[in-house]
Amino acid sequence: MTVDSPALPTTPAFPIGAAPGWRPDPARPGLERLWDGSHWTDHVRPIDRSQPERAALRATPGRALAVVVQVLLGAGALLNGALLIFSLYAGNALAVWRIRPEGSSATDRAFLARLGLTLDACAVTLWVVTGVLFLLWLVRRYRDPRVNPTLLRRTPTMAVLSWFVPLLNLWWPAQCLKDLWHASRPEARSILGPVRQPMPAVMWPWWLGWLARSVIVVEPFYFALGVLPPATADFGLAWEPFGFGAAILSAVCLVVVMNQIEDALVAPDLSAQTRRGESAQPA
Repeated sequence: MTVDSPALPTTPAFPIGAAPGWRPDPARPGLERLWDGSHWTDHVRPIDRSQPERAALRATPGRALAVVVQVLLGAGALLNGALLIFSLYAGNALAVWRIRPEGSSATDRAFLARLGLTLDACAVTLWVVTGVLFLLWLVRRYRDPRVNPTLLRRTPTMAVLSWFVPLLNLWWPAQCLKDLWHASRPEARSILGPVRQPMPAVMWPWWLGWLARSVIVVEPFYFALGVLPPATADFGLAWEPFGFGAAILSAVCLVVVMNQIEDALVAPDLSAQTRRGESAQPA
């Protein structure tokens, strides 16, 4: 139901040629006025506060992909928790077998090897699937029209390749995601040039955890198989729990970062609305 009201003249906020539709009334807060594509009409209505949220959800079909990646990251964190428990158990079992070899058996060692191999194969498979879907999400968000491209220092292709180029993959992936985080902010949509932005706090544990897990790659089932010498086994088993802990921390923080980016993309640009309201006020 609409309410008749004197029509307003065209304002700079909506120049001739803008798409017709209901817009915030530049002179009456809390109301929307119908814009016919050339002029303000005399039809107004109260603003439906739930409408922007529904429109935002319809405008972000890519969020489903983000949810899938976040669920896989959560599953990866749980799997790394299982590997953490296994690494502690394997280290304790091998230490006991080394002290009392008469109590060990080939069957126990074979079971430990199979269990470690199975867990590790599941972790690698999940890591590959999650990585592919994450990069697809990254490319989609780099091309999102709501993202300010002036804050993205690299193209979507380079943002993906940076994960695979030696040395560059020590920093560029974090830099690319940091740029996307800032470029997705509602207040960043009106920035006209490149601006150096600090690393968001939540991204530090994500990236440091990722680097730590990438360095600590020795898997405990190799020790159970007897592939590595005792000295290497002792070193690997001492650090392996830290690697799994770093992987869990990294996964949790990445879920938070992705959620912040998705929320920012659907958030209204309050600063732009304020500027429009000010420009619509009579001099």
